[in-house]
Amino acid sequence: MKYSQHSYLLLIAVAAMVAVTASGQVGGGTWSSYSLSKSLQQEGNVYYNNSSGVETFRLNDVDAKRCEIQLTTRWSSGVRQFEGTVRCTGTPRDAGNSVQQVMQDGSPDTDVNQLRYYASSGGELKVLQGQTLGTGIYGVWERINTIDDTDHNTAYTYLNGSLKSTVSLPGGSTFYFKYGIYIAGATGQPQSEWKGIKNWVQSSSGNGFSGWYQIIDHNSGKNANVKSAATTNGAPVILYTTGTSANEEWQLTPTDSGYYQIVNRNSGKVMAVQSASTSDGALVIQWSFGSAQNDQWKPISLGNGYYNLQNRHSGLMLDVKGANTANDTPFEQYHSTGGNNQQFQLNSVP
Repeated sequence: MKYSQHSYLLLIAVAAMVAVTASGQVGGGTWSSYSLSKSLQQEGNVYYNNSSGVETFRLNDVDAKRCEIQLTTRWSSGVRQFEGTVRCTGTPRDAGNSVQQVMQDGSPDTDVNQLRYYASSGGELKVLQGQTLGTGIYGVWERINTIDDTDHNTAYTYLNGSLKSTVSLPGGSTFYFKYGIYIAGATGQPQSEWKGIKNWVQSSSGNGFSGWYQIIDHNSGKNANVKSAATTNGAPVILYTTGTSANEEWQLTPTDSGYYQIVNRNSGKVMAVQSASTSDGALVIQWSFGSAQNDQWKPISLGNGYYNLQNRHSGLMLDVKGANTANDTPFEQYHSTGGNNQQFQLNSVP
């Protein structure tokens, strides 16, 4: 969606870097919080209020176009994170109303990762580029984290700490964040309320998948786990009821061309296909990272908050053997079937 430059700008704050270092809500690594210059953009018959830490944005009639905060500080490198909690009410237009965006500078500026609110399914949040974050969100406070990994040309959007959307960004560009309510054409006075707005810059190298995740099987709801919390090469990766142990937590560390090592938090070893096999049914184990590429995986977004994980060496998918749902079921690689036992959600953990 392209933006004109027609808006009424109200300068709210002056940018000031804050010498605070903290762990970001998602994304892992080390994040530094900072304040940003803001401007309130209003077009048409709109409503804005900031009371007790809650900002309210509303489009009052069908011709009202926007009531948004633009975080005016730009960047062209590094990893930035927007964090806030949103509650959506009113009735959006059929094609949805935007509530949060990653913007690309241009003539005019263009949104490259736009979060929209829809009336369907009891209220739905969806990234315009095609991926659903959640349903049943009408009138409910939901935490949003959007990471712009400019260095890897990727935007990641999380709902309540779970990664739901991955979108490719154009390279060689300059970006900034916006939030509020946008897009004319709704008669039901669509409204968003935001609170707890924070902005972070990652002060150590990383990517949108940095940090620790549980890898949750769509079919069973259980997690990828190293059997018996072993730390030795060759220990099998198994399905197990999700808990809080380090042997069921994984970090995605980039190699190149969209592939990652999947590193176990307990052992420091990586998820690999046994004996570098290229056959269906070959088991998945943990092993010291090497150079055979059987221990590299590509996350492929399915647009529903789940991913296939494709092995670089074989081209086959991470799979829960036999679509079994029992504890101790081994993980294997298998050709793509479209089954839920090949779909995984990446849930961020501290």
